[in-house]
Amino acid sequence: MLKNLFILSCFCFASLLGNDQPQILECNDINIVQLCKETEKTNELLLIVEKEQKDILEENHNIAATEELLPEPANLECNDTNIVQFCQETVKTNELLAIIEKEQNDIHEEKDNIAANEELLPEPVSQEKHFFKDENHLCRADYEALLYREIYHEKLQYPDTLVIASPGRSGSHMLTDTMLDYAVPKYRIGKTHLLPPTIPFQAKIIFIFSNPDKVAESILNKMINHYDWFSLHVKNVETTDLAWVEKVGKGILLEDNLLTYDALGSERQLKEWLFIQTIPCPLEKAQILAVKYENIWEPETIAAIKEFLQVSELQLPTYQPRSESYMSDRRINALKTLYNEGSNDEPKYRAYEEARVYWKFAPSFMYLKMRSSF
Repeated sequence: MLKNLFILSCFCFASLLGNDQPQILECNDINIVQLCKETEKTNELLLIVEKEQKDILEENHNIAATEELLPEPANLECNDTNIVQFCQETVKTNELLAIIEKEQNDIHEEKDNIAANEELLPEPVSQEKHFFKDENHLCRADYEALLYREIYHEKLQYPDTLVIASPGRSGSHMLTDTMLDYAVPKYRIGKTHLLPPTIPFQAKIIFIFSNPDKVAESILNKMINHYDWFSLHVKNVETTDLAWVEKVGKGILLEDNLLTYDALGSERQLKEWLFIQTIPCPLEKAQILAVKYENIWEPETIAAIKEFLQVSELQLPTYQPRSESYMSDRRINALKTLYNEGSNDEPKYRAYEEARVYWKFAPSFMYLKMRSSF
C-alpha cells in the first residue's frame, strides 16, 4: 500500500514538471480507487486490532483481580498434620469398608445356605385353620403347636390333651419328642410358650423351665447367628416385648441386648406359672406338673412324670450338656465379659435376678392346680 502511494506521488510530481497545466485526477482512477479500498480495509483492521488489545487488557485485569482474592498456597509437606490425619482416617475407612464387606459376604453366604436347606425340606402339609405344625416334630398328626390363646383354651377342654409349656429354650423340644414316643396314643401332644390358661380345663400340662441366665445366652446366640429362627420364636412367646425386638432388629447393641434386658419375659413366665396363677397340691388334684430342666433326669422326677400321666414307661434321651459351640462367637463373648457377674458355668446377669430367684428356689418338680376357680 505504501508502495502504491509512493508511485502515485511520483506520477503526480512528474506531471506537474512536464506540463504547464496539471492533470485532473478523477475519483474513478483505478489506482486511487484501489488505494481508497485498501485504506478502508486498513482502518477496519486497525479497529479490530484495537478491540482485541482492549479485550486482552481487560481479561488480564480480571485475572489479576481474581488472583488477589485467592489465598496463598500452603506449603504442605508429606508430614503435614492435615495430610497425616487424612491418611489415618483413610486407613480407618478402608478397615471399616473391609469389615462391612465381610459382613455382607457372610450374610449372602448364610442366605445361600438357608435357601439350599429349604430346598431339602418336604412340602408343608395342609393344616386346619389356626393350627401350625412344628417342623421339629416331623409334622406328626398327633402333635400341634398351640400358638394362639383361643385354640390353646379350646384344646385344653379335652382330657386326652397333654400340653408341654415353657418360656422357651428350656427343654420343651426334648420333652415333646419324648412324649410323642411314650404318651401317644393316650394323649394328643401340644406345645406352647403361652402363659397359664384363664379358663377351666380338663387337659394336663407339664411346665418345664430352666436357668434363665443360660436361657438368655442361648436366645442371644439364636438372635445373632440364626435370626430367621429367632424372629419367629419371639412371636410365639406370649411375654415377648415385640416393640423392643423391632427396635433392635438384627443389631447387637452394647448397652441394649438380651443380657441386659429380659426381652422375652422370663421373670413373668416363671412367676405366673409357679406362683401367681397356681398353688401346690397333691397328685390327685394336680392339673399341672412343673419340672425343672436341670433335674428332669433324676429318677424321682421321671417317676413323678409317669404318675402324673399314668403311663407305665418313660425313658428320656441321654443327658447332654447345653451346646456351647456358640461361645466361640466373639460378639457373645464380648457381651458376656461385660455383663456376666457369675462364672461361665453359672452365669449371672442383673436383668435376670428376679427370674433366677424363682428358678433357684423352685423344687425339682411340683404338682400344681390353678389358683382361681374361674
